[in-house]
Formats: sequence, C-alpha cells, structure tokens
Amino acid sequence: MSADADIAIVGAGIVGLSTAYALTEAGAAVTVYERGVPGNGQSGGESRIFRHAHDDRRLVDFACEARRGWREWEERFGRELLSRDGVVSLGAAGLRQLDAMRGAGVRAGQIDHAELADRLPLLAEPDARAAFDEDGYGDPLPGNAAYAVGVEDTPIHDDGSVIDAGGLAAIAARTTAYVERALPGLDPRPIDVRHCWVTELPWSPDGFAVWELGGVLILAGNHLFKHAPALGRALARAALGDGLEPSLHPEARLGAELFETSRP
Repeated sequence: MSADADIAIVGAGIVGLSTAYALTEAGAAVTVYERGVPGNGQSGGESRIFRHAHDDRRLVDFACEARRGWREWEERFGRELLSRDGVVSLGAAGLRQLDAMRGAGVRAGQIDHAELADRLPLLAEPDARAAFDEDGYGDPLPGNAAYAVGVEDTPIHDDGSVIDAGGLAAIAARTTAYVERALPGLDPRPIDVRHCWVTELPWSPDGFAVWELGGVLILAGNHLFKHAPALGRALARAALGDGLEPSLHPEARLGAELFETSRP
C-alpha cells in the first residue's frame, strides 16, 4: 500500500473502480491495484443488459438504487450509459418476477403476442409469454453497428481452466448459426470473441455477498456490473466504518429468498 493511502482496492473492475470513486468523493485516499488491464476480468466486454427481473425483492431494490446511480453518472459525465429501450423477458421466469418488480416501483407488465410480435417478431411464437420491463435498459456497442450475442456457457475446473477446450469452438459455431438463423440482416461472421467469466454463489446464480476478515472486505458473486454504482457506495461506506448493509452479509443469502421455492 502507498504510504499516503488510507484504503487499498484490489481489482480495477467496474465494482472496484466504483468503490474507489465513492471513496474519493468522501475524501478518502485510495490506491487501486490491478495485475492486468483495468475492466478486463469479470467486467470485460463493451455491452450489458440492465434488468430489474429477480426472484428476490431485495435484489430488485438494489437494481433500482443502481439505476439511479447510473443516471447520476450520466448527468455528471455528460455521457449516455444506459439506453432507454426496455427489456423483454420470454417465458415463465420473467412473468414470475413481475410482482417483485412492481412492488419496487418498476414499470413492468405482461405483454400479449401482438405486442411481442411488434417488439421482437423473430421470437414471437404463437404461445410465447413475455414480460416487459419498461425501466430496463440495454447498453449497445457504440454506433449501434455491432451486437453482442451469447447463447451458452461451459463448465470449468476449480482453478478456472476450461474442462472441454473444444467446447468453446462449438459454442462459437452455435452462436454464429443462431445469428444467421434468427437475426437476418446481420453479418453472422464474428468480429471478435469474448469469454465472459462469472462467479455463482452456492445459494443462487443471481446472488452476491461480501465477506469480512478483519479490515478486509471480499466481494463475490454474479450480476455485479449493473449493480456497480450501488455496490461501490455500499462498500465505500463499509470501508469508512459505517458498517456493511445487512443484505450483503453472506448469511443474508441475497438472491435466494424466493429463488429456492420458485425455481423449476
């Protein structure tokens, strides 16, 4: 740690940088350590989807707080960070999460086949059911001339190495075939390939938590990018001695409150 640093942050991903930003706003001296390229680990990639759809109402509330943070950053930096297109969720999962979203004040509801066909004609099967999150947003690649498409994941060993290296090539081929079939008008040939690494906690693939060890705070989990403004502020408050939010403690099992009883 630098001699004049009050707080050290290990990792220059979106949450680490958001925490550093919140700490500097509070007047703390901060040093950020990163062994690679900033924003290139679990935060890698140029585009994300921002959604409020979660089974756990606490996560919906957290997403609402994060959305306000993104909008404040837009005002401060004069840059659009979240588009205003809304998010469509197909199938039972999105419909199941409507009550939690509405309870948090999110503008969301079920849409019929005609509206789905108007928004996503290629995916509007006759019996398709969908939820529309008006407050959800996409983050398109600059210029709206390229799109990020992902269709599958692959398991890894405990050390992070891929179990089946050939599986990555197979996934790339299936993704290209999907674009060619489902997104006519786009050139299906990839201009780049990114392998996205995610961390899933035992109680929920949606959850995240913070472990405390002496003066060290350790964050782990999934869906961190969209929650970054709210997470950064919460971690900054905890680092400055104001305590960690109760829902962020591991024993709170954030993400699992309804997940265990509502998953198929």
